[in-house]
Amino acid sequence: MHKGRITCNNMKIGIMGDIHGNYAALRSVLNDMNKNIIDSVIILGDLLFWGEEPQKCFEEVESLAPIVWIKGNTDLWLNEINEKFHPATKRENEIYHEFLRVKQLVSNETIDKIKNLEERQIINISNKNILCVHGSDRDINEPIGIMVPNQDIYDIFDRLPSDILLCGHTHMPYIASYNGKLIMNVGSVGLPADESRASYGILNFINDSFEYSIRRVVISQGN
Repeated sequence: MHKGRITCNNMKIGIMGDIHGNYAALRSVLNDMNKNIIDSVIILGDLLFWGEEPQKCFEEVESLAPIVWIKGNTDLWLNEINEKFHPATKRENEIYHEFLRVKQLVSNETIDKIKNLEERQIINISNKNILCVHGSDRDINEPIGIMVPNQDIYDIFDRLPSDILLCGHTHMPYIASYNGKLIMNVGSVGLPADESRASYGILNFINDSFEYSIRRVVISQGN
């Protein structure tokens, strides 16, 4: 696991996940970030699969020079699947054909970059440890959100070694805080599950404190 430290007193960070090859949604969110004067971005995985413009999404994200960029569960398909893969179920067959489709739409350099991303990273900003994952602190496929019982959320807080946990995967934004710790699921840019608008998160560090919020953005096809 990579752990980095960013020394600063003031920084506003935009957190995106689950872009899923939806370039129009990504551009809509980035336009909103520009209006909110975002300094840096964190990417929480699931960048390429299911959308129509995965390569453009990759190039746009790469140009942002994210301070954290991790892989999600669909990004893992590039590590787990190849042309010799034999689907055993209907779901595996769907995933395999999606793998073949996207592989034709992205460059070899893109594939190599995604395959080599880490699954989790910890950074420190203004003396706050921030754990960045796709699913949960335990598993890339484990959800954290409104569907999780309250006691399980308290258990996450109790075992969490960091001050802040950033995640996605469920495609629905969710925020919880307890004993000075924060969990923020930023939802999905490209495939929101709870409504039609994209979502992303903002962490705004101001001296020794921070503010947090979820932004909802109308997806415009004209970006």
